[in-house]
Amino acid sequence: TSTEPVWKNLALTYQLAACLATQAGHPDWAFAAVEKQLAAAARASDPLAEGMGVSTLSWVLLRQGRWEQAQQVAERKADVLEPGFRRPAPEQLAVYGNLLLAAATPAARRDSWDDALEMLSAAEDAAVRSGPVRAYGSAFSVVDVRTQKVNVALAGRENKPDKALEFSSDVNLQDISRPVHSAAYRVDV
Repeated sequence: TSTEPVWKNLALTYQLAACLATQAGHPDWAFAAVEKQLAAAARASDPLAEGMGVSTLSWVLLRQGRWEQAQQVAERKADVLEPGFRRPAPEQLAVYGNLLLAAATPAARRDSWDDALEMLSAAEDAAVRSGPVRAYGSAFSVVDVRTQKVNVALAGRENKPDKALEFSSDVNLQDISRPVHSAAYRVDV
C-alpha cells in the first residue's frame, strides 16, 4: 500500500532509538523500541525490515548478557530469511549476513566457537556475493565480517588471541568506512 514506505521509515527510526537506548544503558526503552520496530516492519510488509528488527533485538539481548536468547533469535530469523542461491538481492544477503553476525557473537561468548565460526563463514560468503551494501540502517561488507571475526575470536572464556591475529591479517584498515568500527577494531588488535 501507499503507507508501507512510511512504516519502513518508522521501523528504521525505532531501530535507531533501540540502539541509542541500549548504548545509554536503558534496556527497558530499548525493548520498547525494538517491539515498535518489529510492529512497524510488519506493517511495512517487509520481511527484511523485520530481519533487521530481530538483529537489533539480538544485540539488545547480547548487551544484557542474555547470550543464548540473543543467538537463538538471530539464528532462527536467519534461517527464515536465508536467500536462494541463484539470484538473491544484495539487500537480502546483507540482512541475512547481519543476522548471522548477530548470532555469531553470542555464540562465541557462550564458548560455542565452532557455531560462531560456521556463522561467520556463511556471513562472509554472503558479503562476497552482495558486495558492500548500505540498507536498513546498517552497512554490510566483507570488511565488516572480517573485523567481526577478530572480535569474536576474543570473546568468551576460551578466547583465541592467536586466531584474532590470524584473522586481522585479512583486514585492510583503509576499507573500514565507519570510524567507530575502525576504533573498535584497533582496540581488539
